[in-house]
Amino acid sequence: MLRNARRGFVSILAVSAAVLIGAVAAGDLAVTARYGGYLAIDSLLANDKPVLASVVADYAQRLSTAPDTCRSDILNAAVDVAMRNIEQETVSSDRTAWIASLRSMEPLLRDSLACMPTNGLLWARLAVVRWLLGGTAEEQATLLAMSQAYAPSELQVIRSRMVQWRRVSPKVLDLAGDALRSDIRTILNHAPASSARLLADLPPLMQPFVADEALALPQERQNIFERAGVPLK
Repeated sequence: MLRNARRGFVSILAVSAAVLIGAVAAGDLAVTARYGGYLAIDSLLANDKPVLASVVADYAQRLSTAPDTCRSDILNAAVDVAMRNIEQETVSSDRTAWIASLRSMEPLLRDSLACMPTNGLLWARLAVVRWLLGGTAEEQATLLAMSQAYAPSELQVIRSRMVQWRRVSPKVLDLAGDALRSDIRTILNHAPASSARLLADLPPLMQPFVADEALALPQERQNIFERAGVPLK
């Protein structure tokens, strides 16, 4: 365990050093030095490198307020670390800690959106957090529609929204139907074959949206989804 902890710490230090070197060239050393740990951890996570859950939790718990900067790389890294902490706490037995993390996540997302109001992934993540905290259907519809408006074709963001579309209430689907149709249309017409199963195993209430949008789909695109085992009717 100690060896793993040291190895994780060394990895974070190594990535931090690389980040700091790049920041010197950009003349932004002070800000990067203050928040470089988030950049380092986010880089490791993005590359599927192991990071101890305790390290993620420690850095997430330091985010009582959003980073004191509007630098998009730092804000995105802080949000990524905080979201990873929520994901790892979801499967733990400490529900109190999980709810506390959710509640601290909301102001972090809202502060980040104040700096990056056109970031569709942040809107999608805010929708997830508000849903977990018991937000209204109207709020869900607004947040998901905002995400779709600002990131209509970014596959990573569409993937995040599709997770949320699957679990919201029928009222949300009704209120935000245009945004859902746009996501389905984008997947049908432009998603690579490897992402075809984004439309697999949809709840019954979502299936008519797919059937309607698939009516004008070229046969070659229909074949992609059929090979992936995704019914379009």
